[in-house]
Amino acid sequence: MGSIGMFDILKYHRAQYWYWFVRDRLISLELESNVDSKKVKRFNQLIKAPLTTRIYSDAAIGKKLSELDPYSNFDSEFNNNGKDYRTGNRGLPQHLWKRVNNVIPNSAQAFTDGPAGLFLIFEAKNLTESACLIAKVLLTVLEAEQEVFKDDSQLLGLKKLLSNRVQFGIFGGTIKLLNTIEDIINYLYPTNDWDKFVPVVSSVDSSQDEFDPDKLLKPKYFELVAIAPIVIGFGFFRAKFFDEVHYLSKVCYQEQYLKLLHNKFLIKEEHWLFESRNRKEDIDLTTNVREESILKNLFLQASAMAHPTCLADAFREKQ
Repeated sequence: MGSIGMFDILKYHRAQYWYWFVRDRLISLELESNVDSKKVKRFNQLIKAPLTTRIYSDAAIGKKLSELDPYSNFDSEFNNNGKDYRTGNRGLPQHLWKRVNNVIPNSAQAFTDGPAGLFLIFEAKNLTESACLIAKVLLTVLEAEQEVFKDDSQLLGLKKLLSNRVQFGIFGGTIKLLNTIEDIINYLYPTNDWDKFVPVVSSVDSSQDEFDPDKLLKPKYFELVAIAPIVIGFGFFRAKFFDEVHYLSKVCYQEQYLKLLHNKFLIKEEHWLFESRNRKEDIDLTTNVREESILKNLFLQASAMAHPTCLADAFREKQ
């Protein structure tokens, strides 16, 4: 996928996720080489806690990339702009993420798609495209980890049904596909109440220092980080096409899955308010103003539900 169709307001989210992906792959390469035990320990610490600083600097990342591509200027690029990409204060120039893909395979796809295809789900043109994208990424996760639930006949049956629905595409019926997606999510999260409407969602408004991913609602069988982006995407889908903003609000704020995206992939929670800021600009993406406005407004409404004291301000900004 090229730049056509990418939402301008997601460029900072993309920059942070791309930075995390590239750094994570470089760490894997470092660990495969003959690094000393102290470095191994520090690198493993960064993998477990990606927000940790001063373990693998922006300059070190640029230097490593330049070693992989000696004819590049990756070292100076990361010396000058690495912090801005990491903190989400600057969008990536197209030439950079495309060229880095030559030495870090799949990093361009990480940039365009996001975690579990989340960015693509936001940018889908219609209900059917959105549903198909969610179904495909969910099926990919299920197929990759089928060994862990090989004795669960019910989930195996749901996976097979989803596979058939994906194979038939629109000819199998979008509503049937949606029902299967929902059945799988509810099976993985049997205690969730995300579809139950409440006018104001009770939010766990803790600081990042108090955030504990081990205490979050987790799915059966899978690592939360593999499923949470799909749940957020499904929540956005329901908010956009079925006016169920409470579902999006609950998964983002009650379950704190936006904090999880920050904790695991660097993507800042405050970026989902899409506030206008004076940031360094060096990227020109084709945008769809109406669709971007819908995305922004739905996340503003979801935030307002979880933070009722900000309700009036949020809706004033929406106008």
